Amino acid sequence: TEPNPSATGRADRRKEQSPRGEVEPRARKNTRLTMADGMWQLEFTGDDPGILIDWRGHEIASGPYELSFRMRGGDKNGGELYYTVDEQMIPQRGVRLPIQGHENPDSWQELKFKLPIEGRIFQLRIDPAQGPGKATITNLTLRDKNGKTIVAW
Repeated sequence: TEPNPSATGRADRRKEQSPRGEVEPRARKNTRLTMADGMWQLEFTGDDPGILIDWRGHEIASGPYELSFRMRGGDKNGGELYYTVDEQMIPQRGVRLPIQGHENPDSWQELKFKLPIEGRIFQLRIDPAQGPGKATITNLTLRDKNGKTIVAW
């Protein structure tokens, strides 16, 4: 869902920083994804929920990368982040990094992940929870090895 540029002030910046083709996160199974006030609102209704960003068929700078975002909610037991470096690989068979659980789901977590990829990333999957619940994600940013923003939502 495209945010109202006047409401968030971020739409123009996202277009400038996104890889060719305007790749946007999409909901995975058991997930409802909406954009409100410049933040991704996720509602999980079952097992294995999350979002997927798929750069297959799109240009994107090579790694290594740093991924960062702010998250509220999710699962106190944690979640998972997956990424692929092979166009044919599915995310759950890619590299897996744990998302640490958070005792207070009403407070924001600042999350950063080093993705030590020498080539390029093809898919990124963020699973903030293992089952039903809610999460809010904002300031989702992928940076290159020099700290330059490649894409931001």
